[in-house]
Amino acid sequence: MSRGDFASEVRPLLDELEDDPDRDPVSAAEATTTFPIDLDLDQLEGQLLPLEDLGEFVDRDVISNRELDSGDVDAAEDAFPLGGIDVLAFYKSFRHVDRRPFPGHWGAFLFDVGIDALTRKLAAVGLGSSVGEVRQLAADVLLMHERYHFWIDAWTLNQEVLPLGSWKKRYVYYRSEARKTALTDADIEESLANHYVFTRLRGRKLSGGKVVRSALRRVLEMSPVPYSNFEFDADKRIEMESYLAVGAANGVLPVVAAVAGRLQPWGMMGGCLQQPNPMHPAVGSHRCPAHLVSRVRYSSLFAPFRGPKLDEFKSFIVKYLDGEELSRTDHAYYRIDNGEKVKIPNAHVKEAMPHELKGTLRKAGMTPKEFVQERIRTDFWTKQCPRSPFKPPLEGR
Repeated sequence: MSRGDFASEVRPLLDELEDDPDRDPVSAAEATTTFPIDLDLDQLEGQLLPLEDLGEFVDRDVISNRELDSGDVDAAEDAFPLGGIDVLAFYKSFRHVDRRPFPGHWGAFLFDVGIDALTRKLAAVGLGSSVGEVRQLAADVLLMHERYHFWIDAWTLNQEVLPLGSWKKRYVYYRSEARKTALTDADIEESLANHYVFTRLRGRKLSGGKVVRSALRRVLEMSPVPYSNFEFDADKRIEMESYLAVGAANGVLPVVAAVAGRLQPWGMMGGCLQQPNPMHPAVGSHRCPAHLVSRVRYSSLFAPFRGPKLDEFKSFIVKYLDGEELSRTDHAYYRIDNGEKVKIPNAHVKEAMPHELKGTLRKAGMTPKEFVQERIRTDFWTKQCPRSPFKPPLEGR
């Protein structure tokens, strides 16, 4: 079977699937890709270069020696701690091959600047000795993550066509529901995707003898939840896969299965969702086409995911959170609308560090996804501020 035939092979099955009459219709933007928030997909344009079929890995010759705009790479690197892997690459379902972005194509889409941004992150934590090998690792991380999403998509199609008689859509409803939990602990598909990436790549050894385990762990931990929740034992993995299996097969959130609490023993459902051999002839990862995306105007498209500069960070606290200054030493301290005390870094730094933003969001009762959405809604804290109503702080984050 050739790599590019999967979408056409399953088209007769997809054409037989019916909408669920008891559920609201799902918009294209809600189910087409794994972007963590709704973006105007008409903006997402660029040149596509097919990546050779190397199973789970990327052809090194395609990604090497490419001249990229440093500003776009900076934007991608800045976006990663707030948006996670799916702002450096994304998966588009075979169900929506004719929809935007990139009509006529589906599969894993790797931004060239995303590969270089992840390369920078890996190099900065101890893998800087061989740029070519580190870039290869970065590309493989992105490709393996996105092809996990393909596996869930393909597995869910199997569940949709198992019953005899009327076949009901499930994946589009599940994907729509999952978008509501993007960038939260509840989006366990992202945690599992990174879990498989880490377990399969952690033992890779570079030509100098260095094993990538420690550096890869540190970089994945830089990303937001759920991407940073990737290390757990086999029992926990099976439990999470059980939740995901029930959620996807029924078109609901995996947490619905968790709340139901009826899935013991975990091995029954979790076992059926474990990935097959990557070269499985029908649903192996090589059946999911991969593309390199270039010239995408990344810095403007993904500006909402970039870490805030100091002036914007202060506007967020003062204008959006209605902060009032309390005291000033090396840092300015503010009391925000819910009574929590936060600080602004001193004026010698140019931007808030990721841990400073996360800490402030926790005190403000906001998730990273909410921060990005409100950033867009208020046009970077210039409209409809301060917020109303305020929110209590988040616990345990």
